[in-house]
Amino acid sequence: TGLDSAIIERSPPPPSGTRYVACQDGYIAYSADPGVSPPNLAGVQELAVGILRTALGSSLSPVAPGDTMEVWVDDIRLGGVVDEAGFAGQVSLSVLASDFADIRLNVTRRDPNFRQLAEQPTFLTDNSVNLSSAFHVDKLFPRGFGWSIPVSLNYASSTSNPLFVSRSDIEGDIIDGLRTPRASATSMTFAVSRATPITDSRLAPILNNLSLEGSYTSGAARSEYEDGRASNLTVGVDYNLSRAILPELSRWAPAELHLTSVFTRGSDDRLTFLKPAEALDDIPRRIGGETSTWRNGTSLQLKPTKSFTGRLDFKSVRDLRDYGDGTPLGIVTGSDRVRIFGADAGLERERDMEAGFTYTPAVSSWIRPRFDIGSSYNMLRDPNTLSFLKVEDSTGSMRLPRRLGSSQTTTAGVTLDLPKAAALYLDSTTLLHRLFEAIQPIDVNYNRSIISVFDRAPSAAPLSYQFAFGGVGRFREIGETPATSAGLINQLSASHTIILPFGATIANRYQIINARNWTRRLDDSQAITDGTQVVFPDVALRWNMKPDRLRNLISSIGGSARIVQTRQMNARQPDRLFVSTSPDQSSDGPVEATFAADRGETVVRNYPASLSVVFAGQRPFAANLGYSYSQRRETRPGLSSKNHDNDISVELSKPWAVPPSWKLKSDVRTRVSYQDTHGDNFVLNPLTLSRESRLSDNGRRAFSFSADTDVADNLSSSFVFSRVDSFDKNLNRRFTQTVLSAVLHLQFYAGDLK
Repeated sequence: TGLDSAIIERSPPPPSGTRYVACQDGYIAYSADPGVSPPNLAGVQELAVGILRTALGSSLSPVAPGDTMEVWVDDIRLGGVVDEAGFAGQVSLSVLASDFADIRLNVTRRDPNFRQLAEQPTFLTDNSVNLSSAFHVDKLFPRGFGWSIPVSLNYASSTSNPLFVSRSDIEGDIIDGLRTPRASATSMTFAVSRATPITDSRLAPILNNLSLEGSYTSGAARSEYEDGRASNLTVGVDYNLSRAILPELSRWAPAELHLTSVFTRGSDDRLTFLKPAEALDDIPRRIGGETSTWRNGTSLQLKPTKSFTGRLDFKSVRDLRDYGDGTPLGIVTGSDRVRIFGADAGLERERDMEAGFTYTPAVSSWIRPRFDIGSSYNMLRDPNTLSFLKVEDSTGSMRLPRRLGSSQTTTAGVTLDLPKAAALYLDSTTLLHRLFEAIQPIDVNYNRSIISVFDRAPSAAPLSYQFAFGGVGRFREIGETPATSAGLINQLSASHTIILPFGATIANRYQIINARNWTRRLDDSQAITDGTQVVFPDVALRWNMKPDRLRNLISSIGGSARIVQTRQMNARQPDRLFVSTSPDQSSDGPVEATFAADRGETVVRNYPASLSVVFAGQRPFAANLGYSYSQRRETRPGLSSKNHDNDISVELSKPWAVPPSWKLKSDVRTRVSYQDTHGDNFVLNPLTLSRESRLSDNGRRAFSFSADTDVADNLSSSFVFSRVDSFDKNLNRRFTQTVLSAVLHLQFYAGDLK
């Protein structure tokens, strides 16, 4: 009423069109929307002092037309200084009961006004309790008990009571049902295993290698808008048998047998709210989750001879959740569930299986062949999927889609150690013996890999696919279902090194890779893509020596040079299309039209070289030179390009002695470097006279000088000057940057923090 209503009417209307105003004792609180931005004194950033003059006759005391008034404000001061003291405390208790128990308790509290110097109070009362304990239950039994039973119990909780509601100046204790943050967690773990092996019992191989483990965790968390609880129970049995533990086993017995079985059950329930306090119109939304799995694993290794090793790893996860029979998901998952010994074993959700064997026959000391075959299989199906697959049989039932993947890897290789053969069969004084000693072991390796993936497979894979038996045809399809993607890779490589006089070596390598990939189309046909990569020649020359005749001038000299070419060829087999013939053609059937194949080729040649020289002396002078040149030529449908790259680098470094009067801890280490990089790229353009167009032509030149020294044991100094020039001839741009820096680096040790 009165003046308050006049102020409200003169204020501009908010965008929502609704005004929210509260008046009491001469004060006015004005807000655009209290649900979005409630009045908050802590958010006031500006104060204004003035006089409101209303129009004549609009108030109880009209203003005369000729009166005047002045208001002088000397200063504005804050009153009622907040000087509440803050307190924080901590209580710790530790109990060590011999070798039976170890208990630790820690309780802390921090009130809303506690803070460090130059800090603002948090206005939160934080309480926390931490309890950790470990017990050796086996100590309660007689000394000859022979079992180890460790048990641990842990508990942690924390609460936070706000003095004010978040982002407001409203006190929290005046709001009924305000959800204050809190969290708690409880965990318990235990394990049972044999501590003293049994020797006089037939059950010794079982009991000595058997262990039982379990854990239980539960937790609760609450915030202003959420309240939830979760728990998880895990119980597992582990059996690990090794021939090293039982050497009396025969050679055909498992060298290693590892069996695991773990049961897990967990739940997660949460309530979400729209308001930070309890309200009748705020109906919580419940979110629940449940997990119940049975995980089994097996690892079997056979080693009947020193040269033969076989291994099988199997892992399976079964979903034990009950989805009911009132929903499509429950009906579909129910048909895939199995029973073991009359008990419900759920449905298999995941399966991973790896198998392989290695054979390294002892042919000769200088001939070392090797042979390895391995396979890998994985299966995954998600019970929470929103779509099902119909089985193409008489029943027409629905199934959960599976994702299947399998791979087969075959490796064969041989290493020829010619120096060892020369030592066995040749006279050490012959020229052939010296020649064989110069040739280092030659390694030849062949690898063949087949891999395929099936998405949304309606049925389980046969055992031949799981163990990766057969050729590429078994990987491309299962029954009448083609693979989503399949690939075949063949790789052959050979490498050797020859030792030359004067500390030089030359290494040669050859590699060829052939790959073919099948990709499923929408019409269940498969597109075929071929690729070939050949690395040849690949010759590297390395040289490193210490010249005796020039040892007073040069300490060491070394260099390297390499020539390597990589050629890649890609091709996509042409598609086939059937086109109907026209009436005037004599052919009675459709005509088969063939599209041209997509082919591409990339050839890359690299020629890197480097030279390093270290001169003799107490403070040696070192020089490093580097040069690299590369060419790249690429041809594919619609594009033909080539580019060149040059890289030159020079680096000189030397430490310098300083006068003793400078009192430095080390010499002054200097380094000068220069780098020049230039690259261009051209594409074929038949419309120009040169028949090519430049896409890019840029480079970089950099010069750098640095000097650093140790001023003291904990103080070092460095000076750096660098100039970088970047240019782009294609866009006619140049950017130059000069950097000058001086740095003092101080290190100090403050002692161990306690």
